[in-house]
Amino acid sequence: MPIQRSYKDYPDPKLYSYEILIKVKELNIPQFTSSEVADMFGICRAEACTRINVLKRYNLIKRVDPDVYPAVYEMTKWGHKYIDKKIKEDYEPE
Repeated sequence: MPIQRSYKDYPDPKLYSYEILIKVKELNIPQFTSSEVADMFGICRAEACTRINVLKRYNLIKRVDPDVYPAVYEMTKWGHKYIDKKIKEDYEPE
């Protein structure tokens, strides 16, 4: 398993955790793994795992089956609601 690091102190982060959910929603992907996230954004697996853990902490995603490795995740109802609100805020003209 990759070693988790804190990426929030980086001066110019490549992406924010919620951007993962935006991309998953745009591509209409029902389930995903950390490897797929790393490939989608061109980041290392450790950073992808760190971002996924942040999303899990806020209950935006959940693990589909705890016995399967690598872990497969899906968005929760709260995750869909949060991302819809975030997209509306970010892309709505002022």
